[in-house]
Amino acid sequence: MIGQTYQTGADAWQLFALWSLLAVPWALAARAAPHWWLVIVIGNVALLRYFSVRLGVGGMFELLFDARHARTTTLLLLGTVLLQLALWAWLCAHAAAFGFRGQTGARILAAMACFHAGFVGLSALFTSHPDLSAFGLAAVALLALGWWFRRWAFDIVVLSLASLTGIVLVVAAVGRLLHEGKADFDAFLLLGLLTVGMAAAAAAWLMRAYRAQTVELS
Repeated sequence: MIGQTYQTGADAWQLFALWSLLAVPWALAARAAPHWWLVIVIGNVALLRYFSVRLGVGGMFELLFDARHARTTTLLLLGTVLLQLALWAWLCAHAAAFGFRGQTGARILAAMACFHAGFVGLSALFTSHPDLSAFGLAAVALLALGWWFRRWAFDIVVLSLASLTGIVLVVAAVGRLLHEGKADFDAFLLLGLLTVGMAAAAAAWLMRAYRAQTVELS
């Protein structure tokens, strides 16, 4: 039995997992993409609660703001979301008749991947001893997303999300270096110029990619 007299959230992952499983037959019967979006969201909430509980993180606010294992939890979530993206791409190619079509499902998963990668990168930077390996994994995940959605499944929305997350991580990394160097107020000006420059470069690249894709399709 799922549920408790006094709600502690201890078995919340089981509740969300059951909802997700029960939604699968309806999605198969409806053969409509929006039903699968619901399965994706609820299933990933179940994964979030499962990993956080199993690793001893506890509540949602502890996971987001103050937890020893938050980075490990988010790395696992990032890995599972990337696997789901690969599975969604395969299903769109081989089982479109069952509702696996359109860009929204991939966008939902890609947005989750960008959030997890950003969380991992920032949490790796802002600790007493920065974890360069975790930061590198976050950067690789973003580069992989950018490569896939630029070369094989073009989506300007996902490319924009990946670019925004990358800018945040680069600015945060430079800010951490300047902080360690005991930089003065000029560091804020440098970070501002860096942010503006990277945003302009990203916008120009996105525009070129979009125009190139339009030319290819035409």
